[in-house]
Amino acid sequence: MDNDTIKSAAESFASMARKFCDLVIRTDIGDEVIARKAVRGTLLELYSGALTLPDVGIKDDDVDAPSIEPIKVLLEIGIDCYLDDTGEPLDSGESPPERSGVSLGSADDDLGDIARDLLGGLALVDSGNVRSAVWDWRFSFNAHWGPHALGLLRALHHKLWDDLRS
Repeated sequence: MDNDTIKSAAESFASMARKFCDLVIRTDIGDEVIARKAVRGTLLELYSGALTLPDVGIKDDDVDAPSIEPIKVLLEIGIDCYLDDTGEPLDSGESPPERSGVSLGSADDDLGDIARDLLGGLALVDSGNVRSAVWDWRFSFNAHWGPHALGLLRALHHKLWDDLRS
């Protein structure tokens, strides 16, 4: 894969990543329904963009994404937690149903984890390590933030459907 193709893909994805990070870390929209819609659209764009990141081969052992501290999510989307197996949001204080294999997802945790993984790649891009950034984004998407995004998208879908019906 030639460097121009990798650089172009990295620039495009970096723009999506910055948009997502700015939304969840630096924005307080105030209206949870509008915030849910904004997160859903931005997250879908980001997920789709990650699917098109080029395979840059093996990891460059000399360059790692910097360690990023846990992220404080400013954006309120009105989903505290949800059932991982269905995406069905739980109301505050509601206990999950009693059945085996049920686990909970946390919207704030998902938003923070996704942003944290993206910020590592952005730091690599900003330091000129474009190939390493693309490798890091692809790896973290497949190994970590991709599943977080899918769970959160399911929860957002359910909650936005509830918003339409109320």
